[in-house]
Order: sequence, then C-alpha cells, then structure tokens
Amino acid sequence: ALSNLFLYLDYSDSTKVTINIATGVDLLTQIEAVNTATFQFIPNSGSGILYEDFGTNGAKCANFDTVDWVRLNDNSTAEEPETGTLCLLFQSQGEQSDISVLTDWYRWRIYVNTTGKLAYYDGSVNDTTIDVALSTEYLITIRRDNVAQTFDWRLEKLSDNTVQTDSTANGNNSGGTGLFDIGGSSSYSAAGHKTSNLILIESIADADVEAIELHLRNAHTAQAAPSGTTTSGEYLVELEIDSR
Repeated sequence: ALSNLFLYLDYSDSTKVTINIATGVDLLTQIEAVNTATFQFIPNSGSGILYEDFGTNGAKCANFDTVDWVRLNDNSTAEEPETGTLCLLFQSQGEQSDISVLTDWYRWRIYVNTTGKLAYYDGSVNDTTIDVALSTEYLITIRRDNVAQTFDWRLEKLSDNTVQTDSTANGNNSGGTGLFDIGGSSSYSAAGHKTSNLILIESIADADVEAIELHLRNAHTAQAAPSGTTTSGEYLVELEIDSR
C-alpha cells in the first residue's frame, strides 16, 4: 500500500468516470481521483472527450482526437509535492506539428516538443534527449528531486519495453493550486494525443516508483509476476490504494 499516494486517476474505474453517450459515442465528461475527491477533472469545453480502450488489459483513455484546445481541467486546492514521482500511460500524436501537452501543472509541466523530444516548460520549452515516436504507446516516469532541482526521466515503449532515460533541471517552478491541466494548456494543444492512467506519489524511492510502474504496465498489458517472486510480487501488481 502506498501511504505517499498524492493522486491516482484510473480511467477504467466506472465509479470515478462519468460518460456522455447521447451522441452515439462514449465521451468522457469527468474523471475523479481514486484516492481523493479533491481532484475532479472535467473538459474545459464541448460535450466531452472521446473515451476509448487503451492497451489489452482493460485500461481506458481519453482520446483528444483532432480537437484543438480541449483539455481536462481540475481546480483543486491541493498543491503538488515538491519532491515526488509522476507516472503516466499515454499515446503520442500521429503528427507533431504542434507542441503536445501531457500535463500542465505547476511543478510538472511536461510536453512533447515539435522536435519530437520530451520536454518541460519553465517559461520556455526545454528539450530532453528522449525521442518520442509518432502514434506510439508509452509509460513515462518523471522523478522530481527538490533538493537536487532535477527531473529524472524514463520513457518506456510499451510495445517492446525499450527504455530511454535522461536527467535535466526541473525548472524550479513554484507550487500553486487551481492549474491542473491534462492534454493541453492555454498556449498549446494536444490534438491526436491519448492519455490514460496517471499516478503521482510523494516519493522518489526506487521501491515505490517500481511499484507504480508495474501497476500501470499491468493496466496496459497483463504482466507475469517477476521471476523469483511470491505473493509480494503479485501484491505490487494489484497496488492497494490508501485513502488520503
């Protein structure tokens, strides 16, 4: 169980997701965090965002399709941790003519630049060395160390589990409340981008990070228990959630 869990969005949790089916297609109109009602993300405009399958093990996603400037917003009063780890399942855009926004928060402003590189924003867009292929499903992990003022990046391609890593500055952005966007910002869109389950913990410890990576990887594609493990390995896959 993760007592340091800050935010967990599970798009396949029917008790936390609200769907509009009036148009004949499933449209996501709200997703609430599994661990706390503090976070309730809703589209900033329109009748909703396309709601689709993601991966092969029951995960769901929000598909921003070709609609510019529509994003999921939360106006929470909770401030992100200074040190912590963000993990997210996503599919990249089919073409990269615009800057794609994964999360536009205070301390995690994470983009894919028109250069095809993962990037962060601190008043300008700063590239990492990590390449993002078009129309590809990924698991991204970003550890934010407030003491070292760094982001440690890990991008895993879910089709073959190949990994790219980098370490950069983290922009030293100040914390705040009320600015939690997924899939866009006031300046950049995310047309063609899909976003799925997201976890943010108040830890950068390897054991905690590996637990949430395994949990998200399993949501996308069923995972065998790691070699040599017993019940504890299976427990990590299930990832019990503590209430805040």
